Amino acid sequence: MEMEKSAINMSKPVSFYVAMLGFVMLFSTVYGNIDLLHLSNFIEIPFRREISTSLFLLGSSLGVWSLRRHLARVRQPWRVAQSQVSLPFLGCIMVLFLAIIFSR
Repeated sequence: MEMEKSAINMSKPVSFYVAMLGFVMLFSTVYGNIDLLHLSNFIEIPFRREISTSLFLLGSSLGVWSLRRHLARVRQPWRVAQSQVSLPFLGCIMVLFLAIIFSR
């Protein structure tokens, strides 16, 4: 019995990550150019800039963590579960959406 090397297809997660980051950039562009959608038109939030900055920093930290887990999964896919990559990335995307909304 000879063991065969089996490769895990990583193209689907990578294309999903790229698509979601593209969607965040598209959302940021649309949200920034339409003044009627800004949160400050409806409610005044104290320390809005500080909250937005904190959320951007948290989102970027989650993104870096997710990237490091993804690179570890590419090297040794049998040791790193897909959930250890996708959950921090999902947190990154959600926090970045909140940061974009709070920024205006």
